[in-house]
Amino acid sequence: MMAFTWADYLTVANTLNAAGDEASLRAAVSRAYYAVFGEAKEAAETEKGEDFPTGSIHEAVVNYYDGSSDNARKVFAANLKRLKTSRVRADYHRNRLVDARYANQAISEATQLLKDLTAIAGSGASP
Repeated sequence: MMAFTWADYLTVANTLNAAGDEASLRAAVSRAYYAVFGEAKEAAETEKGEDFPTGSIHEAVVNYYDGSSDNARKVFAANLKRLKTSRVRADYHRNRLVDARYANQAISEATQLLKDLTAIAGSGASP
């Protein structure tokens, strides 16, 4: 059995997206966000050498990347924050439309953010 990685949620997001019903599309947006958030949190905690404290952890992770002097990290933070907004819409606002186009966009953004995170981690730029 292989170990779970947060990026595995992107595979789940694609599976849910293929189902096409609104509940699955909403769950796909959520899983796409958590694929990136989990990987970003884990990478930041490794860099810091300590875990983030509980409470407002989503904001803390965004602030960690945004607080860098490296522009790529700042852009990553802004894009992660935008993807979180999509996730909140899918998870908490049942009267706001979440259709295939919306889910596809979230999955596309998550895919790019995971690539960006890999580049950031490999760049050697300071946090």
